[in-house]
Amino acid sequence: MANTTLTNDLALKEAQVTFRNNTQFVNTLTPTYDDTYMDRGTKAGASLRLATPKEFTVGSGATLTTQDNEEKAVTFTKATQNHIGVVFTSAELTQDLSLISKTIIAPAMATLASSVENQALSNIYKGVYNAPTIPGATLDRDDVLGAGVELDLGTAPRDGSRCTLFEPRGMSEMVSDSSALFNPSKIISSQYEDGIFDAPALGFKVAMSNNVAEHTTGLFTTGSTPLMNGSTSSGATTVVTDGWAVSTAAIKAGDIFTIAGVNSVNPLTKQSNGELQKFVATADGTSDGSGDLTISISPAIISTGSYQNVDALPADNAAITPYGVESTAYRQALSYHPNFATFGTCDLELPSATGAEASRSVEDGISMRIASQYDITTDKTYTRFDILHGSAIVIPRFGARIYS
Repeated sequence: MANTTLTNDLALKEAQVTFRNNTQFVNTLTPTYDDTYMDRGTKAGASLRLATPKEFTVGSGATLTTQDNEEKAVTFTKATQNHIGVVFTSAELTQDLSLISKTIIAPAMATLASSVENQALSNIYKGVYNAPTIPGATLDRDDVLGAGVELDLGTAPRDGSRCTLFEPRGMSEMVSDSSALFNPSKIISSQYEDGIFDAPALGFKVAMSNNVAEHTTGLFTTGSTPLMNGSTSSGATTVVTDGWAVSTAAIKAGDIFTIAGVNSVNPLTKQSNGELQKFVATADGTSDGSGDLTISISPAIISTGSYQNVDALPADNAAITPYGVESTAYRQALSYHPNFATFGTCDLELPSATGAEASRSVEDGISMRIASQYDITTDKTYTRFDILHGSAIVIPRFGARIYS
């Protein structure tokens, strides 16, 4: 039967279903929908503070050892508004809804979903400081198992919900290397149908996305012997370094490095893991005329208290070892527990005062708006689908990057 009145509500419902079907990364997280603006909507820039889990230390003996009940949170800003514009002719509006969905709405939403997910992954990976050994020529099961170790050291739950997200070639290499582990065979074939399958032998669900980010490392090796310069206090979010090439060395936001003598600790027991703590640069930096470079880092270097994450503060002249080969592009596959990060949306304003017909809806925690307006001069209806979104890391140690 022909659809003579394609309403905004019908089009929006179709759009939201298609959007979610094209977002592998977002689908593995629990979306954070902020209903603060439900009544009137908002513009880009709305923010929300998400509380992070508290950490504690254990006292000994009969005397009570107290500790500050420190509140920690991440600021989560919905700063990006993306849209897809669609033009419907009067003839198209009389077509069957299923045909309109297949030929117009589905490809439009696939494009919007791909853009939104790409932005989320490009934002998220730069804040991840954990990473297993860089793979060889191809990815294999040891790379995923190595990422699992990084999550284990960070005490990420082993509750069956851990995920690893590869780009297509990496996914192909993993399936080829590890197919014998994926039983029954029905599970193997399922990844070709929906792009995600369980790999219990590896401890992860494995998925594929074309939107996995690429990171190009800085120019940090040639002519450089980077060292810590001076002392560092507990809680520092920057490190002062020297020994870089005088005017050419550079570090990029997202570059990972270690500092000699600074090991990570178990977040629960505060005992050393016996492995160097990894740090990630949170901003670009270039050495000055003397070879000095101050680097903004994550996590903060904390040597005592409930949030202790290292067994010692960096010593003066401790060697700094960047991760990877300089000026090299690596795809950033992600291994993570869903609590590691969040993706969220807000309700946008409804432009009804302009004469446009508009509505919005929330499905599975994703808010989307549709607005349409008829143009009498062209006999066409101009329609736009909008989403206001943001992403943030909540518990960084619950994630790891696999360079490929």
